[in-house]
Amino acid sequence: DESSSSHRHRNHLSPDDEHQKRVRFMASNLVERIRPLVEGSISDSAFADSVARECNQLKVLPLGAQILRCVGRAYRHAGQRVRRRYEDKAEWSGAFREKFR
Repeated sequence: DESSSSHRHRNHLSPDDEHQKRVRFMASNLVERIRPLVEGSISDSAFADSVARECNQLKVLPLGAQILRCVGRAYRHAGQRVRRRYEDKAEWSGAFREKFR
């Protein structure tokens, strides 16, 4: 059916568009996850406890532990790059640097 084929073609996103859609989805979810911490409606320790509980639930799922390790490495490396950039620019305050060592 020609109309069905053209309808599928119009709704098909390019790989780049699909990637951008996934990035926007993940960014939006991450913002909502950390919102209570940023707004101060939850303490650092309560947030950390919540994340630890969720990780414990996820790690027992198929490939859960491997996925958590990959995500953790990605965030650690990204954080280290940002930290180096600020340290290189000498904009990194001593107090802030000490907090994140």
